[in-house]
Amino acid sequence: MELSSAVILLCLVDATLGIRDIKPRDVQATSQSRCSVTSTLLDILKNDLKRLEDRYDVLQDVLKNDIKDLKQNNKKLESRYDDLVNKYAKLLQATTTLQVKFANFTAENQGASGRDCAELYKNGVKLNGVYTITPDNSPNAFNVYCDMTTDGGGWTLFQKRMDGSVDFYRGWQSYKHGFGNLNGEHWLGDSLKLHKGYAFTTKDRDNDAYARNCAQEYKGAWWYDNCHHSNLNGLYHLGDHSSYADGVNWKTFKGHYHSLKTTEMKVRPVGFKAASSSSG
Repeated sequence: MELSSAVILLCLVDATLGIRDIKPRDVQATSQSRCSVTSTLLDILKNDLKRLEDRYDVLQDVLKNDIKDLKQNNKKLESRYDDLVNKYAKLLQATTTLQVKFANFTAENQGASGRDCAELYKNGVKLNGVYTITPDNSPNAFNVYCDMTTDGGGWTLFQKRMDGSVDFYRGWQSYKHGFGNLNGEHWLGDSLKLHKGYAFTTKDRDNDAYARNCAQEYKGAWWYDNCHHSNLNGLYHLGDHSSYADGVNWKTFKGHYHSLKTTEMKVRPVGFKAASSSSG
């Protein structure tokens, strides 16, 4: 197409320069000749343009097919991912059930029971796992994960983050009753008492001192003040992130732009070490 355009341009220039040399009797013949050449070159241009249009149509069809294939493959991958997540959740639940049965069987054989993990530990249970406890202030027994090895053991876990598999941006009722899997990410429930004088805030219950809801601002649930230096129930960004303070953040450790990979929150009675050492 570029060659055809150049030829037409040269032809027109030549025609312009040659006008001075044309005699009157040759004007008509020369004009017809040059118009014929120009017409032929225009036909070439039209053909070139038609070929480009055809090529464009072919490429457009190829692109549409590629996009269609990508969408189909993406749907297959999403379906496969969902299937794996469901299987993982079922496996985790089955593991928890078996662990609870084994732990309780072991505890029963040892004659161990307790109000919390610390009491279970003092009664002879030394393995990490899910156990049944019956706190004094609870009418019913329920399962908890006990850490029996860290710093002397006897810890009752009430929060764990490890892989982002559980959504922690939830409302008050979810935090009140608990959610997740005790062998994986979870919140134990009913752990909403005052912490250092601060009330617990969720996205649907604002108890902080900030003008707006801190849980909504920073996509978590916490004992916020105005707003936070820690946000362990925030979004699971896994490492550095550009959004401000809405991850699993601990300001004095990694700052507000780094989301921690793993966190555990656990409790045991004050003086537990003294009690365990005296009994040993």
